[in-house]
Amino acid sequence: DPDDPDGTTGEERKDDSWQLKLPTKSKEYKGGNTLRDYQVEGLNWLLRCWYLRRSSILADEMGLGKTAQVVSFLDHLFEVENIKGPFLICVPLSTIGHWHREVGSWSNMRCCVYHDAGGGRDMRDIIREYEWYYKGRSRRLLKFHVLVTTYDDLVRDYEELAEVPWRAVIVDEAHRLKNIHGKLMDCVRTVSIRGQAAYGYQHRVLMTGTPLQNNTLELWSLLNFI
Repeated sequence: DPDDPDGTTGEERKDDSWQLKLPTKSKEYKGGNTLRDYQVEGLNWLLRCWYLRRSSILADEMGLGKTAQVVSFLDHLFEVENIKGPFLICVPLSTIGHWHREVGSWSNMRCCVYHDAGGGRDMRDIIREYEWYYKGRSRRLLKFHVLVTTYDDLVRDYEELAEVPWRAVIVDEAHRLKNIHGKLMDCVRTVSIRGQAAYGYQHRVLMTGTPLQNNTLELWSLLNFI
């Protein structure tokens, strides 16, 4: 379009001051961690989607550091935009420890791991009682900024998780949501409702290294959720 040489839309041109907030290089994160150049590009893309209110699919291949990009994205919201969450991250059980370490080593956000580790429902009840809320204070004030949980725990306790107005929802290995009528998809939708209502817009990021290995129906399921 000759009248629009930079490819932006009228909507984007209304207020592009957010572009000044995009980093040109990696800052030094907690613990001296820094992003690689291509990860800074990924971070900027995630931020651009945030500022334009467009949920997204982060589809870097395995091993390229999608976790670090997402944690640095949430850290930007936390530090630059002063958005203290709550952020929900739903992950496979095998990666829950990795996510907890990455949040702790890259940011100053408080992270709660919501998983019973063999303790059953009683353990999850204890986590909600002592790690979610401050004793004797309003239950609208959460102790954590980030909550990391597994697919199974989300399905088991979706009603309890749905009580929290999540500002952003991150789903790792999101190809597991490929069945639009599946139990996991139903529960994730239910958990997301309150945040959508509270903020008018809830940001969603799906992480998958295999988006194009799905058939069109499965890809539609992911796109429909975001």
